Amino acid sequence: LDTARLVVRGTLDVAAFDAGRYLAARDLPSHRVFARAELGIDGGWTAAEGTIEVRVDSASEFAGVAIRDGRALLALEPGGIRVDTLLLDAPLGHLAVRGRLSRDPTLRDTLRFDARIDSVALLHGLLSDSLATAWQDSLGGRVQVSGLAFGSLDTLDIRTEWEGLALRAGSHAADTVRGELFLLDVPSATRGLATLDAVGLEVSGVPVRRLSAEATVLDPRWADASVRLFAGDSLSLNARAEVRRTDDSLRVQLDSLDATSRAMRWR
Repeated sequence: LDTARLVVRGTLDVAAFDAGRYLAARDLPSHRVFARAELGIDGGWTAAEGTIEVRVDSASEFAGVAIRDGRALLALEPGGIRVDTLLLDAPLGHLAVRGRLSRDPTLRDTLRFDARIDSVALLHGLLSDSLATAWQDSLGGRVQVSGLAFGSLDTLDIRTEWEGLALRAGSHAADTVRGELFLLDVPSATRGLATLDAVGLEVSGVPVRRLSAEATVLDPRWADASVRLFAGDSLSLNARAEVRRTDDSLRVQLDSLDATSRAMRWR
């Protein structure tokens, strides 16, 4: 390789790789990766072409979960990156990605993804120590996510739909949770809409019939959110707030709050 051209050809084998040995961050989940990569890249630094093929061995594990199968086949093309195969399969669940993204911000390609968590309980190894202790032996449920990313490598529009069933964590639970996310111009000028609808909840042991929430993302650090909750025979609660994020904090300003039931109304 030189200042004008990048050439990478060959095989790279990785055995018992642990990123924590080489990074300053010490809070990474435990992991050991065994993998082989076949590299065939040639071209200019800004427009290299070729293929990258990776196969993860079944001896690998992440956060205590074995990886049954992991494969990726990527093609660097003059106009962008093509993902022919990106697949990860484990007892935790399944991930599949396929599509293409353009290098040119004036052109738009599509990347499709599907993910499934078959056992939320297996996420235990990804939790902080405090949550892992509080939610020990109480995690459960399954989650399905599908969506697409539309655009180029530097600016994406993202649309996802997800559903969670029989979710449990500590004293919180939900029979069904569904959500949608629509974001434009990610990551530089992110804006869009996020919605959530949950049925058959328990919040700290208190039964809630239904909870609906909506957040309008006005920029990467600012959102306008509303929540509606129904509990008991007649209680309903409506709230609206402005949410702003800074580098080290989250500020929530409550704009309105009202609650009604057969016996009273408060606002």
